[in-house]
Amino acid sequence: MLAMLAGTVTAWKPIYGVGVAGAGFVILLAVLTNRTVRVYRPPPQSTTNAVRSVVPFLLLCYVLPMFTFSRQYSLVGHDPIYLPDVLAVVIASVAVFRARWRYLGLYALVCGLIALLMLHAVYVGHERHYPTAIKGFVLVLYPLVSVPVAGWVSQRADIMKLLSALPRYILPLIPVGMVILKVFGHRPVPGAYGLYYACAGAFVVVRGIPGRKLLAASLILISFTAKRGVEITLLLSIPVAWIASKRAHELSKLTIVALASGALVALFALTIVDQIIVLPPGIPLLSHIADRASSATTAATNNVTIRKEFWAYALSTTWNEDPLLGVGAYHPIDVDFHNNNIAAKNATGVHDSFIGYTFYAGYPEGVLVVFVYLWGIIRLWRVRRRSPYACAVLGCLVGAIVTALTNVAFELTYIGGPSWLILGLAFGLSAKLMDELDPDDPRSAKSVPDTDALEPALATHGYSSRELGAATA
Repeated sequence: MLAMLAGTVTAWKPIYGVGVAGAGFVILLAVLTNRTVRVYRPPPQSTTNAVRSVVPFLLLCYVLPMFTFSRQYSLVGHDPIYLPDVLAVVIASVAVFRARWRYLGLYALVCGLIALLMLHAVYVGHERHYPTAIKGFVLVLYPLVSVPVAGWVSQRADIMKLLSALPRYILPLIPVGMVILKVFGHRPVPGAYGLYYACAGAFVVVRGIPGRKLLAASLILISFTAKRGVEITLLLSIPVAWIASKRAHELSKLTIVALASGALVALFALTIVDQIIVLPPGIPLLSHIADRASSATTAATNNVTIRKEFWAYALSTTWNEDPLLGVGAYHPIDVDFHNNNIAAKNATGVHDSFIGYTFYAGYPEGVLVVFVYLWGIIRLWRVRRRSPYACAVLGCLVGAIVTALTNVAFELTYIGGPSWLILGLAFGLSAKLMDELDPDDPRSAKSVPDTDALEPALATHGYSSRELGAATA
């Protein structure tokens, strides 16, 4: 609620909005460090039961239409307040009452810093009269929303059951939504559906997850019509989920050779497209493909070239103007490409959300965003053996990162919202799995007494360590 209040106040008086956000950040730190007033009383059991049932319903209301109708659902509302953003604030406000913060304190701190620095960038952009600066509030909101979602996930005993609804009921509806959009004349956004189908593919390839057959059928149908960006996202996220679900001895030599060969071919193709390597004209077939791929007239090369221009301009401008705090949200991109000045397009992003955070809010902001996503991958990788859903969520997270590397992703509700929710799910799920095997937790398997050490004392009472082990198993 403080995040929504800060956004509303920022639109009216930006400096007051920064003050509200700072107060919210202090309150968040106080809660996370357990330095709240001791007279605080937990809500009654009836309240917690209501929260327990309402959060899954709210998440369903957010995720299901977002994965099916994408951009059209994110535009429900009136500029600058849209229904999905309001629903995300409600989810965070309700989930915080049932959140558990063990193993999540540093994550909450990093997300709070990201939001605070980005809020300053929105204020700077608003003061400099950038036309769409207020839209940068999406970059403030969703890092904050992901924190209570992570805390809520970490305390749910039935989170695996809730996650099983994704491949069974939600992800198979993605192609249905795409067909409905095309029937009504809307163009599906490739970057968004690349993320959605990466999530579907990650759940398909992991064994032990129910409902994979229907999901696999829908994924195969869409793979024949997908564009380059969608296929690249699928080809990077699905193998990660599959490899994470396997043990080292389960990977045959042929599989390892195939994966290594695919990586080398992809690297070779990138060097040809980037003209790092120029093939001789006499090689059959390969020379023709290389000429076509590296030709300046192809749409693919134009897309790559203009993105490289964006990235170079954003990084150099940030370094020259203000490397610590950035240049403000939605600073115009003054790039000329084929006699077309990109600065004329008000809402154009740099097509790399990690560079976008750096561009708007400075290099420390960009480092924090990169760090928190890589940290999410590391945490899930460490607990991948404890649940098949950890492997699937790991593939989803890789899909979110790949999508953000080449698109205006985090800046958009229909990509940024799911991406940050996936990150919150990753941290919450890893915290839950880490907590289940914590030796200090009485529910943990490691908390069973060491029967070998108790052997002398047990012998005096006529018991053996084997009998005690059978009783405690």
